[in-house]
Amino acid sequence: MERINLEVKNYLKKVKKELKCSMFLKRLFIRELKNNIENYIAENNDTTILDIINYFGEPNEISKSFSLENDKKLIFKARVLSVIILIMAVSLVFLTFIVIEVIESSGGIVVDIIDK
Repeated sequence: MERINLEVKNYLKKVKKELKCSMFLKRLFIRELKNNIENYIAENNDTTILDIINYFGEPNEISKSFSLENDKKLIFKARVLSVIILIMAVSLVFLTFIVIEVIESSGGIVVDIIDK
C-alpha cells in the first residue's frame, strides 16, 4: 500500500506538471483527481500504478483532455471560491473602518493608554 501511495504521488506530480492552466485550477483539478484515484483504489483490490494509468490515462493525455470549456464544475468551484475570498476581503475592510470609528468615538482608547 505504501508503494502505491508513492507511485500515485509521483503520477499526480507528473499530471500537475503537464497541465497548462493557473496554479489555482491545477490544485483543484489535482485534488479531484486524487480523490477519484483513492476511490478507484478502494474499490479495486491489488491496484497497481499501471491499472491507474490505464484507467485514468497518461499524464500528457490527461493534460490534453483537460480544457476549461469542458470542465464547468471546476470553473464553478474556482468562481465560487473567488467570490467568497472577495466577500471576506470587503468584510474585513468594512470591519476595520467600524473598529476605527468606535475607537475614535469613544475618545481614543488607544491614545489614553499610551498617555498613561
